[in-house]
Amino acid sequence: MTSSSRFRLALVLLSLAALAVRLYIWDQEAYLHTWDEKFHALVAKNMTTSPLVPRLYPEALIDYDYKDWTANHIWLHKMPLFLWESALSMKAFGVSLFTLRLPSLIKITLLPLLVAHLAERLVDRRTALIACLFAAFSFQLSMTGVGALTTDHSDISLLFYFTVALLSGYLYLDGSQRRYLLGLIIASAAAMMSKWIIGLAPILITLMAAALTQRYDHLPRLLCAILFSAAPLAVWMIYTHHAFPIEASYELGQLGAHASSAVEGHHGGADFYPSSLFDQYGPLVFICFLLATYSYRRSRLRLYYLILVPITIVAVFSAMSTKMHNYILIASPLLWITMSAALVNLSRAIKARGLRSFLLSCLVLISLWSIAKPDVVHRYLHQDVVGHFIRIPDRERQLQMTASIRELDIPDGAVITGAQSYDYIDFMYYHDVLAYPSLSPVQLAGLAHDRAVYQAKYPPRDSSTENKYSVRLVSISNK
Repeated sequence: MTSSSRFRLALVLLSLAALAVRLYIWDQEAYLHTWDEKFHALVAKNMTTSPLVPRLYPEALIDYDYKDWTANHIWLHKMPLFLWESALSMKAFGVSLFTLRLPSLIKITLLPLLVAHLAERLVDRRTALIACLFAAFSFQLSMTGVGALTTDHSDISLLFYFTVALLSGYLYLDGSQRRYLLGLIIASAAAMMSKWIIGLAPILITLMAAALTQRYDHLPRLLCAILFSAAPLAVWMIYTHHAFPIEASYELGQLGAHASSAVEGHHGGADFYPSSLFDQYGPLVFICFLLATYSYRRSRLRLYYLILVPITIVAVFSAMSTKMHNYILIASPLLWITMSAALVNLSRAIKARGLRSFLLSCLVLISLWSIAKPDVVHRYLHQDVVGHFIRIPDRERQLQMTASIRELDIPDGAVITGAQSYDYIDFMYYHDVLAYPSLSPVQLAGLAHDRAVYQAKYPPRDSSTENKYSVRLVSISNK
């Protein structure tokens, strides 16, 4: 077997090992996470029947507040591509937690291979192997892909297409092959359809790289690429403003508000993202930045991709008033490569081969512990950890409640009132019903006479009579 074959095999084995770990984690997560997976799940389910009509509630049975994305009818709070992908998965294999998460599982399994390819072209194979290792076992990817971290599948979709576009752009500059330019356009369009205009960044990064390396002949094509890649987003915006003008105008205003105000309380100071980098990548990330800056001070392109681009991404989001930890997730492929390259370069300063390999192994393992966080994953799965940006107030209750709701025998089209703690989303995801936290007597009286109406009954939270937190339904209609 050639060295190239062994290298490719090692990358595939790393990705498969990470897939096995993530399947185990996901098997333990047999419930919908509140922020924001529940809402993504229900909208995706409703898109299986009407892909061009994003809906949270499948029908507007009662008046709703179009500003409340947790309880409205037409749902334009996120871009549609990742929802369409989950809807397609559900259409093909049925509605379930696994089919909801399947597109994200595929993306984070392929992502380490993309990172390795980019690292190999930017630096070398040893750096690529380490970067693949970091990407394969990233805690941030695993928990975002399973819905445990806020914004979940939309961020995984953005990250995947962003990385494809970044790689395509670099390969286009390296070889001038138009198929890579096409890949850059398509992937950037997909990134924008996953999370709005930020998906345009890979083309801008490639455009600046072309100017930096004086490849001016590429600039006209890259400028045209901006127009072509933005076309699907423009079409979607025109369509939604025509079909749903009130909701579309409001959500567009909210997008603009992220820069000037802390939307929904997501705020932070100047240390927000440095602290986030420390938590996600460990203390060595800052040392690696300094080492990589010194190592590549004479390599303009490497300095640009490995240092300037990640810093710019963090700086742009730091300037915004709204701050969330996963906003800088799109910088992670380059951060993994930067850390890997710095560790390899540091080890090369030692002449003794055995000592060099030992030092590199130790540094990689220290960094991997910070990136993969196996201790946090273990506590999260077995001790209901709240922290590291994960919001699980009572994990055992979530599991029991989900199992209880799924086991209920509810007729299609029924109406349920009295659902607690966003359980109304679970009712509608697992059953073809309409569920609400509460309905007034006037609203109940206004329901059609052919609808079955049920009141959800919950046991006291401190109940210890049985080891199952379940919900039952009591009919309050004459049907």
